[in-house]
Amino acid sequence: MAAGDPTRVQKVTDLILGAKRPIIVVGDGIYWSDGMAALQHFADLMQIPVNCRRTARGAVSELDPLSVPSALRGAMLAKADLIVLVGMRAGELESWFEAPDWPRGNVKYVQINETAQDLWYALPTEEMVVGASRIVIEQLTSYCIDGLGSKKIARDDWLAHLSNLREQNIANRAKLLAKFGGQTPIHTYELTDVLANVVDDDASIIYDSYSGSLYLTDAVRARFAGQILDAGPRVALGQGIGMSIGAAVARPGKQVVTLVGDGGMGIAAPDIETMIHYNLPATVVVLNNSSWGGNSLQGDDIHPNIDWSVGKNNRWDLAFQAFGAHGEFVEKSEDLAPAMRRAFESGKPAVVNVVADCDGVDYSQAWLRLKSGDMWSRGLDEIGPEIRRHFQVTPMNALRIMKTAGDNGTHIPLDFIAELTGNDEASLRQLADERSYSIPK
Repeated sequence: MAAGDPTRVQKVTDLILGAKRPIIVVGDGIYWSDGMAALQHFADLMQIPVNCRRTARGAVSELDPLSVPSALRGAMLAKADLIVLVGMRAGELESWFEAPDWPRGNVKYVQINETAQDLWYALPTEEMVVGASRIVIEQLTSYCIDGLGSKKIARDDWLAHLSNLREQNIANRAKLLAKFGGQTPIHTYELTDVLANVVDDDASIIYDSYSGSLYLTDAVRARFAGQILDAGPRVALGQGIGMSIGAAVARPGKQVVTLVGDGGMGIAAPDIETMIHYNLPATVVVLNNSSWGGNSLQGDDIHPNIDWSVGKNNRWDLAFQAFGAHGEFVEKSEDLAPAMRRAFESGKPAVVNVVADCDGVDYSQAWLRLKSGDMWSRGLDEIGPEIRRHFQVTPMNALRIMKTAGDNGTHIPLDFIAELTGNDEASLRQLADERSYSIPK
């Protein structure tokens, strides 16, 4: 592992010491360089909020006051005057570091990455440092200590802003749980909330559900790096069961749980037999919404002649009970937590088969973005109120829908996006200007 160029590291140090509202966003590089302790020490020393992505989630525990959960990242980035990217690679899931999600204007960017190829040259950047994440963070710590001397860093207003956002998010989640709780079928919001509150604090949690992962990511709180695993930079299905086998071998005696959609079960469920054969006590929670890739979200409204189901309420629990697994079948919300606890306490490979639903756009923005091109090709005259109701989203999410369509080669006019999403065109244009998002002509 290599250190960063001292001259460049000093320039980054000066930027950090001069910033009033800095934020650090870390990716996989901090995990693979074993830089978690160095990052925590630096964040504490400099009182800088930290957002952790992918395997780095939990590098700063998401219970820490300096942690920026994913639900709060956008609001923090919008107010930051310095954004330090550490071990982060650009990609579709990071919107290629582009507006409106990644602001421009008065904010400055720093990039730190292992190799020059990992830096993203399309992002206007004040300084770039090539080096291992941990070593560069240790260099910055040393340089900042020298630069501070006897002074102490105080960012009370900035940290108060983060604290207020966290309180608002907690209140909003409580409202959503009240809204979606107790439904039949069980809503995915409640399913993921229960799962997050039932698992042990040191459990390994694996994402493998196109719809469910959107809900689960904000429900769980990572306490250490590598606690939460996913499919990588591209959305995939079916990998969670194999990853559960690996996690159960790597962390014997610790809970391992994966949330798998029924589409993923159709691809990889037979691997549960391997789990059973070697008596690896991992728990597979099935989001059984009889839908392939979330396409039942708008059901007959958008796809009246296409069957996106993968079998109605398949009994995956019974199938693997026959092989020797512990099985649970859950249709009522009050049975969710007891069923999951029994599965964890069984000491066996387990399948918790939950008849669930995820209707509603609250956590389905990614899916809506994929459908925007379809809406544009149909035209507003064809898509009536029964379809448009699914696209009633916030102004920010309306711009995200527009950007995703453009990234995929479909340039949709702003007036169409405004009418589709129920937003005022002038307001969208104003927000785009504020977020330095250039509206395609």
